[in-house]
Amino acid sequence: MPRKTISSEPSEQAPVYVPTVSRKIFLALLIILLIATGVWLGVSFNAPQRESLSPYSAVYLASGDIYFGKFSRYPEPHMTDAWHLDRGVDKNNNPQVGLSSMKNVLWAPGDTMYFGKNQIVFWTRVRTDSPLIKYLSGQEVPPPAPTPQEPPQSTSTP
Repeated sequence: MPRKTISSEPSEQAPVYVPTVSRKIFLALLIILLIATGVWLGVSFNAPQRESLSPYSAVYLASGDIYFGKFSRYPEPHMTDAWHLDRGVDKNNNPQVGLSSMKNVLWAPGDTMYFGKNQIVFWTRVRTDSPLIKYLSGQEVPPPAPTPQEPPQSTSTP
């Protein structure tokens, strides 16, 4: 009987690469990830720039009062550096609008105002280019109170 020997030399046929199912899934996921990244980058570079928002917000309450300040909803709705929008009419029934710091009101509140959740109708952040923000930061004098429009003069002759 002839003896069989085990040879350490490579066989003459090259091994055939057969991708397994897990490699196919990995390659498919990699391609999808690359496509998604390309789409995200394309959209983010072509998207219009977001508005520049200040740290100040406007809070409109169910009572009709409007407050401006640094608003936070956690752990409960509250505002620091608060300002109140004062509205009224003068002796000629012309509307008057002004701002008053809550630090200067008669009852001298603390640094933080807390709001009831059910009293807030809406709130929004205020843009940095707002005249209100320029006024609060000391860059601008307060905006003038609105004045009523005069009715147009009649130019017809009798």
